[in-house]
Amino acid sequence: PLCKHTNPSSVFYKCSPLKGEKRWWTLEDSEERAGMCGRSAPLYKGYYPVCDPDDPGYSCCSPDGYCGKSEKHCTGLGIDYEKNPDLLVDE
Repeated sequence: PLCKHTNPSSVFYKCSPLKGEKRWWTLEDSEERAGMCGRSAPLYKGYYPVCDPDDPGYSCCSPDGYCGKSEKHCTGLGIDYEKNPDLLVDE
């Protein structure tokens, strides 16, 4: 699968340590909480919510506690879960 890195010259894909578990708010869960992330957001199944690392438009958590993909979301105090999926289990 994509998670195995056998050829050093190939593209490297970092796999989510959640192994299929979801820890982020979606519209199906709650319209009011969809896209909220970080320690200021309501807990999701007992965890601080993160952003979906596989969602191209919402894989980063801004310091304001919302998922998105702008520079504010992904750099500085923001967290980029697409580039750093290991951070998914730090929250």
